Amino acid sequence: MKLRNKRTGEIVEYDIVEAGLRNMSVGNYVACNSLGEFNEEWEDYEEPKNPYFINWFGEVSELLGHISDREIEKLKEVGNYFETKEEAEKAVEKLKAWKRLKDKGFKFTGINDDEDSQELITQCGILCEADIYHLEKDVDFLLLFGGEE
Repeated sequence: MKLRNKRTGEIVEYDIVEAGLRNMSVGNYVACNSLGEFNEEWEDYEEPKNPYFINWFGEVSELLGHISDREIEKLKEVGNYFETKEEAEKAVEKLKAWKRLKDKGFKFTGINDDEDSQELITQCGILCEADIYHLEKDVDFLLLFGGEE
């Protein structure tokens, strides 16, 4: 387990042993009389996780190295900043579905708004109408619009 010393900021890999902790890198032991005493000096440490983005090849990439706050804000503005690889991969699938629909002439033309519900108005080109049964996986509203919201 990785621990961070609250006073010094030192990050060390420790292993729990009978009477305390053993520093894995140098073999030193840290004796602890109580959990309270241990917690005064040490806390759990987890490596910061790198976020993900979709690169210009349409592939999911991890944001590595120094990225300025401005660059991160720009990625967030266009929805190309993801906390997990899974989120980024789902976004790639959505983009691919939109592209397939667009290539077949499918487009949204407005919203029919009444008191009880809202309905999306769509328009489909000739190619789209001829191939309507093959659009089912692309017009997966859970894929395109689903989520936590």
